[in-house]
Amino acid sequence: MPTARTRAVVLALAVTVALLLGAGPSAEAEPSGGADRLPKPSAVTSFWSGTIQPGATKTWHWNNAPAQRIYQVGLSPAGATTTKTCQFEVVKNWYETTYPGEREFYWRIQNVGGLACGTTVLLTAVVADATTALGTIAPGSSVTIDRPFQHLGDRLDLFGLTASGATASTDCRVRVESALESFEPEPEWAITVRNDGSAACAATLLSGTTVQPAFASLKLGQLDPGSAVNVVWNNANPLSAAHVVNPAVGEYNQCAVQVTRLYYRQRLNRGGATERELVFRIERTDGGPTCSVFADLAMTT
Repeated sequence: MPTARTRAVVLALAVTVALLLGAGPSAEAEPSGGADRLPKPSAVTSFWSGTIQPGATKTWHWNNAPAQRIYQVGLSPAGATTTKTCQFEVVKNWYETTYPGEREFYWRIQNVGGLACGTTVLLTAVVADATTALGTIAPGSSVTIDRPFQHLGDRLDLFGLTASGATASTDCRVRVESALESFEPEPEWAITVRNDGSAACAATLLSGTTVQPAFASLKLGQLDPGSAVNVVWNNANPLSAAHVVNPAVGEYNQCAVQVTRLYYRQRLNRGGATERELVFRIERTDGGPTCSVFADLAMTT
């Protein structure tokens, strides 16, 4: 089965090696949501964020989230000018379980550009095809579990969570803190899950794949320990799609990589045409030798 280690680069991209960028200031917004009764994996909802100032954030949640759904958020910024792009990033997402057992998905976006503008928010979902019990996680603690690199039929991997143990006064709140990909000796994920709540809760990891296969496989070159590569994907269409990026390393390369940032921006090109771009960063997280790094891109719509 072809993987990111063997498929050719199919489209041009801009690549720059860069240091990690810090997140801007936070400003909580009042969450809202709706009931999710999807008959099959598909788009859940889309809506306009309203104008958000540079550095500010907004948070929403989707309630009555079915137990087997894994959610993915995409953004389609609008309002770019001839001198400034409009940029938005999902800076955090998590799952909550309320008493007596309602599951909710939360996500927070931030205006990471220098222009007051807005974005269409695109909430999509896939159905999990595997679950792994993680046991009880204490408040403020994390657990890490290894999972095989699935890439079923070139579809990309996604992860979500469910939790139990909420009380009448305390909800369960868990999130995927990091997802490292390595090749030791086979491709695998190291998924770290954190309990951000104040109650000890039992968590379950949901594993699934995108419905559509990867539409691009990118060879990003060699990365040294502690370095990162930034990728700009032009014309990130259709505007109604959320994007998934899976990093990968070369076969038998003893190293680990992860996507540490992913955001969308709108650019106003010459002639007045707007363009949506996807920008993401892949970082080496280990201290091993230089290794080859790849990235696969897919969409959820």
